[in-house]
Amino acid sequence: MAEAISYCDSCGTLVPPSELATGRAVVTPQETYCSECFRRLSEAKQQELLAPKGGGPADRPRRSSRTRSTDAGRSDRAGPPPSPMSKVLPLVIVAGVLAGVATVLIVKRSQPAPDSNASSAARPQPKPDERQPDPAGKNAPPPPVAVKNVPAPPPVSVAVPVKKVEEPAADDEDKEYMAMLALMRAKKFDALNPAPARAALKKVASDFPGTEAGKQALEIAKSLTDGAATVWLAEATPTDFEVGWGSFDPGTHKLNGESIERSIFAHANSRAVYKLKGKWKTFESRIGIRNSVGGSVIFIVKGDGKELFRSDVIRKNDAETVKVDVTGVDMLELLTDINDDRGYSDHSAWFGPRVSR
Repeated sequence: MAEAISYCDSCGTLVPPSELATGRAVVTPQETYCSECFRRLSEAKQQELLAPKGGGPADRPRRSSRTRSTDAGRSDRAGPPPSPMSKVLPLVIVAGVLAGVATVLIVKRSQPAPDSNASSAARPQPKPDERQPDPAGKNAPPPPVAVKNVPAPPPVSVAVPVKKVEEPAADDEDKEYMAMLALMRAKKFDALNPAPARAALKKVASDFPGTEAGKQALEIAKSLTDGAATVWLAEATPTDFEVGWGSFDPGTHKLNGESIERSIFAHANSRAVYKLKGKWKTFESRIGIRNSVGGSVIFIVKGDGKELFRSDVIRKNDAETVKVDVTGVDMLELLTDINDDRGYSDHSAWFGPRVSR
């Protein structure tokens, strides 16, 4: 006999056989609880379930309405009595089959016999132009004639016209915007060597005719001449530079409250090198501390490694003008020194530095 399968009356889950075997599950003739649900019951309810009833042991397993038995012996229970229709139904089926067979035989006998003439007429007749078999070979066609040395026809080339798809022209706003971008790239020229920038600006003017940026590019290109009398170093490109803090910043900077264009800010210690190629005679600039902040700086000018100028210590609100002869100088160096004060607020700047012929 297999063990009974019981379900908990509280949570409805299957009670594990291990709990039934160890007595952790409570099974009574009226109720069944798994171990988890039994622990949640009140103490009074637990005592009521554990109390013996009807003279039998308290932990005797019961078979409730929800209990399923796997006992193989139940398979031999007597089934329900046979229905009267179970005996009549086979006879009805057999009668129906016989009636169908009889109907088929009657239909076949009622059909007329096929006409042999009609069947021969329905057969496909040979066409008049089709040749009949000739056993004697009297009407056989002549053998095919082999044709030799027949040149192949020349290839025929057919020219298919291809329609060229033209790109839509950009509108005026897009064209002006593209011209302005090209101008900004071309304006990054070296005043000491204007030839490449001049060619780039002329190309902008030719690529974008009629635009404001194209007109500006052409005007700037005309102003960049190789024989300029003066070149601002803020518009030139140094071959090498370094700064003690921040960045190398050409532009407008203030000296004692005065805004000076084409200046170069280079926090000490700094160094900027320009290639003069021996074409210039004079270097000139104002020197000082940008924005009048604290600090102390020494300004130095060198030509081809030789010191040409050294200033006194420049402090807040100090200003000085430098003019140095650079005749025949190839490499010009502009340097600032922190003067042994650890570089605190040494915002040194060259105000309007330029070379002249």
